[in-house]
Amino acid sequence: GPATAKADLRRRRAVILAETAEALLAGKDPDTEVMPALFRSLAAEKIVDGTHGYVVTEMHEGMKLGFMHGFDRTMMHRCLTLDFGQAVCGTVAATRRPMHVGDIQGSLDPMTELVRSAGINAYACEPLIVGDRLLGILSFASGSRRSFDVEDLLFFRAVAKQLAIARDRALRASLGEPLPACRGAATAESKNRPESAAPLFIPGPKA
Repeated sequence: GPATAKADLRRRRAVILAETAEALLAGKDPDTEVMPALFRSLAAEKIVDGTHGYVVTEMHEGMKLGFMHGFDRTMMHRCLTLDFGQAVCGTVAATRRPMHVGDIQGSLDPMTELVRSAGINAYACEPLIVGDRLLGILSFASGSRRSFDVEDLLFFRAVAKQLAIARDRALRASLGEPLPACRGAATAESKNRPESAAPLFIPGPKA
């Protein structure tokens, strides 16, 4: 029944999260290894049709595309760089607050024009933050679903926390900064930040 199917999906989602966390902790490259594998798993479960992530540039003047899956080449070229405050992802980076937008195809909101042009209908974006350092964003998209449910959003947030920790460790290593004492400390630091509040939900117009 529906309850059993939902429980099965919950278990599979937990396995995907554990595999993603393990790969990131092992030092695998997020952009070329970990996130592509995550996308394949989520697409197979029909949770998302696309995902992409941005990284804050060295001079903090904007963001550059780290990876993109499930979108065509034209969209990828349009998204190579993004300003803070531009579109949904740039707004999430500027405000440091997650955002979930639904029923995008029925909306005329200029903020969602970029993802709407790609046929996306549900979109969730999480800021990647460790301490007070913004490292980038992580987005999940669906063209077939009207919105994501609460369990989807909690899963996306958990992945974003793991990715933020991995990006933070890589940045610290490149800058010669000391790494956090333990992974748990970084996770606790991320959980305690105010940006962990519930995502802003923009439902779009009623059908």
